[in-house]
Amino acid sequence: MEFRKKTFLIVGFGISAKSACDFIMAKGGIVYFTKNTAFQASEVEEIRNLKCEYLDFEGQNKLILQGKADYLVVSPAVPLNSELCKLARANKVEIMSEVELGTMNTKATIVGITGTNGKTTATTLLDAIIRGDNKVSKAVGNIGVPITKYANILTQDDFAVMELSSFQLEETTSLKPHVACILNITPDHLDRHKTMENYIEAKSNIIKYQRSNDYFVCNLHDELICEIAKKTKGKVVYFSHLQKTSGAYIDGENICYNNDEFIVSVNSINLRGAHNLQNVLAVITMAKILGISNVAIAKTLQAFTGIEHRLKLVSVIDEVSYFNDSKATNPDSTVMAVNSFKEDLYLIMGGMDSDLDYSKLVKNFPKNLQRVFVVGENSEKIVKAIGKYGAVRVTRASTLREGVLLARYFAKSGDVVLFSPASKSFDKYKNFEQRGTHFVSIVESINGKRK
Repeated sequence: MEFRKKTFLIVGFGISAKSACDFIMAKGGIVYFTKNTAFQASEVEEIRNLKCEYLDFEGQNKLILQGKADYLVVSPAVPLNSELCKLARANKVEIMSEVELGTMNTKATIVGITGTNGKTTATTLLDAIIRGDNKVSKAVGNIGVPITKYANILTQDDFAVMELSSFQLEETTSLKPHVACILNITPDHLDRHKTMENYIEAKSNIIKYQRSNDYFVCNLHDELICEIAKKTKGKVVYFSHLQKTSGAYIDGENICYNNDEFIVSVNSINLRGAHNLQNVLAVITMAKILGISNVAIAKTLQAFTGIEHRLKLVSVIDEVSYFNDSKATNPDSTVMAVNSFKEDLYLIMGGMDSDLDYSKLVKNFPKNLQRVFVVGENSEKIVKAIGKYGAVRVTRASTLREGVLLARYFAKSGDVVLFSPASKSFDKYKNFEQRGTHFVSIVESINGKRK
C-alpha cells in the first residue's frame, strides 16, 4: 500500500483515529481530520501539534469532490451508508477502517475473534496464552487498543489478537484473519444494523476473505455458526462440550484436543459459568492451531481469573459476595451470568432502553434467583417482562446505589449480589467501564458496615 504523499481523510478524533494518523504520517502520508461535530479548541491545538489539518463539512466535501482525497478512513461509529461514505464512493475514494489500515500493513499473524458475548474474555485469554509461550502478542481492536499502534512494530513471528465488533466488521473489504472465530450470535446492536440478518452478515465478514490456508474455529453445536462456516475458504476446526471433535472438547473432567491430547483439567479453571467453558474451548482450539505449547495453555488457564467488569468478584461483605458484570450490555449476556451461580442470587439490572427484548432473559431466570432490583430508563419494560413471564419478586430502585443497598438488605450469609444490567450504559454513563467502576465504588463504600 502506498502512503508517501497520499492524502487520507480520517473521520473522527478518538483513540483509533489518532493512532491511524500516527501510523500514516510515519509512512509519509498526509492527514486531514473531519467529524460530524465541531472540533473543540483543545482538539484544534492537538491537530496542529500533530502537523495535520482539520476540515468542516464543506471542507471535507470539497476535498473529495476536487479529487484530492485518496483514502477515507472511517471509525466504527460511522455507518457505511452515511452521506460522506456515499460521496467518497461516488468519487472513487477508497474507504477503509483503522482495523484494515493496520492489518493490511503488518507482518504479524492476525487472529480475529468476534461474537455477541465473550469476545473480550477470549481475546484477553488467548493473548495471555501466546505471551505465556514466550512469544510476542498484542491484544488489539475493539478491546480498546488500535492495531495501528503496533502494526509497524510486529514482525512475522509475532501475533495480533483482534477483538472485532460488528461495527468494525461491517466496514471490512479485505480483512482475512489467519485464524478466525465467531463465539456466538444473539440479538444486539439492532439500532445500528436494523435487522438480525444484517447483524449476522456483519459478523460473518470475519471469514469473507479468508484463504485456503486459514482457519475458522466453530462451536459444533451452534447451528447458526456452523451454517456460516460453510462460507469460509479456510479449514473449519470445531470445539465441543458434548463430544470428541477436531478441536478442543470435554472428556469427563478433562479438556482434550483432537485425538485425546490432554490439555488441562476442567476443575483447575477459575472462570464461572458454562459460557466461559465454551470460551475456553474456543481459545484452546485457536492456541493449538497457532502452535502454542500445552504447558503455556494450561498454566495460563489456571492463573486466569477473568477480565474487569465481567463476572468479577468485587468483595465479600458479611459473607455475601458482590459480583460486577457491567459488561453485560444485552439480555443474553445476563442469561449466562445468572445461570453461573448455584447460591441464592439477587440481581441488579437495567440501563439504557435500546429496543431489546427481555422476555428470553426472564424466561431463563434460574430457580435460585430470589429478587430482581431494577434501575435505569428501561425499568418499566423490565418490570413488565418479569410480570408477564417471570415468577420472581421485583423491586424498583431510583439509583444504582439504592439498588445495591436494597440487595444488601435482603441478602443473607452465603448469598450472591450480581450487577448484570442486560442493557447498555448510555442512559447515565459514558460506557460500561464507568458504570462498573461506579458499582465497585458503591460496594467498597459499604464494605465492613453492618446492615
